[in-house]
Amino acid sequence: MHSSMWHLKSVSAVVVIIVLIFFAGVVQAQSTSAGDAAHFLRNGLGARARSMGGAFVAVANDSTATVWNSAGLAMQSGLRIGGSYENQFGGLVTSQYLTGTYGEDDWGTGALWFNSDLYSVYFVSAGMAVQSMSFGVSGKLYNFTYGAQTAGGLGVDVGVLLRSAVHNLNISLGLVSHDIGWTTIHWRGVGEEEEDNAAWVTRLGAAVAGGTDLVRLMGTADLELALPRPPRADDEAYLSQELQLTLDLGAEVAYQGLALRMGLADVSFTDTGGVQVHPTLGVGAQIMGIDVSAAWIPESLGATYLLSVEFTF
Repeated sequence: MHSSMWHLKSVSAVVVIIVLIFFAGVVQAQSTSAGDAAHFLRNGLGARARSMGGAFVAVANDSTATVWNSAGLAMQSGLRIGGSYENQFGGLVTSQYLTGTYGEDDWGTGALWFNSDLYSVYFVSAGMAVQSMSFGVSGKLYNFTYGAQTAGGLGVDVGVLLRSAVHNLNISLGLVSHDIGWTTIHWRGVGEEEEDNAAWVTRLGAAVAGGTDLVRLMGTADLELALPRPPRADDEAYLSQELQLTLDLGAEVAYQGLALRMGLADVSFTDTGGVQVHPTLGVGAQIMGIDVSAAWIPESLGATYLLSVEFTF
């Protein structure tokens, strides 16, 4: 009973802090930027997570935890090294990342380098666990290059993760807030210096896993709340116009060292009353500490393919 109350108070404190920072930012910020300058990161990284619809905040148990929820680093042990290649929209855009994490007992650290045609992002993360709850923080550096122009910015993410067991089910709840206070991106090069902002994105996630020694099943769900830009002086209905709500759903079926994954990404309602959704599909294989995952995401501009490899020592 005492442990449950401590967990509830800890999660409540994190939520209250994020809400207070948000309202402080809304009151003080006066933006002229288009916003959502780093939209590419809102899709997340890694073939396993992406094939599960991007619903990974409450899972965060591999080397991509640095991006999804750094609190998950404190619940991993040993050294992990991973990388991925992503071919987006039928080859229109390509990207890749390299990452490494190390965890021991109730703490963990991680670093990740993400690179695409026009930009790079560098992450440094740390997590700490107290009983079945963990907390994490990530600092990141954005670097853009477009012709003679360059841009950069520093952002901060914070996360919390709670894991528990009920009968034969493992239940996880996660909360992460990315680019708190709208990370400012400074552009330099041609003409006057300009500024843009990365969206402030907060995700609430849940995961339930269970099964037998041979077959394991997991279902996940993430609710994303995103504000692409800070408010402007002339905004009269800022939240109703700018707040973006999307739902991600995922599932994983694992049999010994093989896994089949599927999901629904970016589930949202359109202006005409319809539902927009992107199906995702993937497979994985694990043998002798090597985990290989592949994902396929059909999109209107062309399919996106991902291949990720992770080594555990």
